Amino acid sequence: AEYMGSVLINLEAMLAIIDQSRYNVIITGDLNFDALRDTSQYTNYITLLNSFGFDQIISKPTRVTSDTSTAIDHIITNYNDKTIQSGVFPIQLGTTDHFAVFAIFHNLTIHFNEPPPRYRRDFRKFDQNRYLAELADQNNWTYASGNQNCEEAFEQFNQNFIDIVNGNVPFCEVKHKTECRKPWLTERLLTKIKIKYNLYNTYLKNKTTENFEKYKKYRNQMSCELRRTEKNYYSNEFNKSKGDMKKTWNLINSVLGRSSKRNSPTQLHIEIKNATVTDTAYTNPNQNTDQSKIDTAKTNS
Repeated sequence: AEYMGSVLINLEAMLAIIDQSRYNVIITGDLNFDALRDTSQYTNYITLLNSFGFDQIISKPTRVTSDTSTAIDHIITNYNDKTIQSGVFPIQLGTTDHFAVFAIFHNLTIHFNEPPPRYRRDFRKFDQNRYLAELADQNNWTYASGNQNCEEAFEQFNQNFIDIVNGNVPFCEVKHKTECRKPWLTERLLTKIKIKYNLYNTYLKNKTTENFEKYKKYRNQMSCELRRTEKNYYSNEFNKSKGDMKKTWNLINSVLGRSSKRNSPTQLHIEIKNATVTDTAYTNPNQNTDQSKIDTAKTNS
């Protein structure tokens, strides 16, 4: 009861924040409030949702065992539309013993907000001697040390210190990575990876030989399938990019894990049948030349 009370407190805080946004919101998850039982906990839960204009739209069992039937997987929304269709798929997906829930919303506007900016200190031009000299400069602390009002003195001291730090180690924005997943990882493989981790966690909780062998067998099968899928993916991509050198090199860099912003090589060495050509200016973009200078060209007759 104490745990469920804390859940309601946290849920209320979250709903209060959502209420300020004025957006249509959909929340789904295992809330552990059973919609099939008329308990005081569930009544308090529904009362809280309704006070913020939300409804819980799942009313059928979402977890069924040999002797129990509960509806603890919910979909909560403040989207007031009588045409919403919701229900439960009575099938168990993956390793979970819960059924899948669904809802169909008509004419729903979805807002995808940009992630908030992230910042870090930029130490590339940091000069320790200059930084220490500014900290030691008494002129930066005259007002703070001579002020009789301790609150004003602290505010001035704090502001001066922050200004010195920001002047020597400024903030710079960290760009968000748009895609971290490997392109050849399918949803099916991601599901199987989760199953592998579940088997490993099962072994950690109960370290028996049987559990370890189950995990080891599944892990080895997964490793083979991952390597095979990656190989097939890149094989198909290389076939698609035949004749396009730019796409081919992008694929090669992707396979090797190389960034596209690496420094270019300083020398190009080409062997074509009876000729050998070495070009030192070909791939150097910073060199001021009007044309490529071929250093050596030897022809063997």
